[in-house]
Amino acid sequence: MDVILKVLGAIGLSIVSAAVGYLVGVAKSRREQKQKAYAEILPPIAEMVYRGREANIRAYNQALMKLWLYASRRVTDNLDVPLHTIHGSRPGDREEALKEIIVAFRSDVQIWPHWPLRPLTVKDIHHLFTNPENRPT
Repeated sequence: MDVILKVLGAIGLSIVSAAVGYLVGVAKSRREQKQKAYAEILPPIAEMVYRGREANIRAYNQALMKLWLYASRRVTDNLDVPLHTIHGSRPGDREEALKEIIVAFRSDVQIWPHWPLRPLTVKDIHHLFTNPENRPT
């Protein structure tokens, strides 16, 4: 009986270990997909912030579709106001909205939540998109 319990314990431990490994792998893969998607989503949104009507609307709309596919519900719920602010607001308000979007993306893929990025710490982002050499293609 003692041997049977040891064998069952070893089998149970193996199953639990495999399940945990699988779940960690799925979480890691999902996080990597989000990181890649956010890296592709951010330039068209930033272009809309800084170029307005001159921006590529099609790329912006595709970015929003990708956002809805990959972002968590928390991110999509929190981005409603910033995305509305991008359209028809003052440039300063649009830049603040972009900072909120960056912070939301970062918090969604950040492993350790105890050192969050804050909108105030996102500085000089306008240089990336207002300098013609840095504009996304």
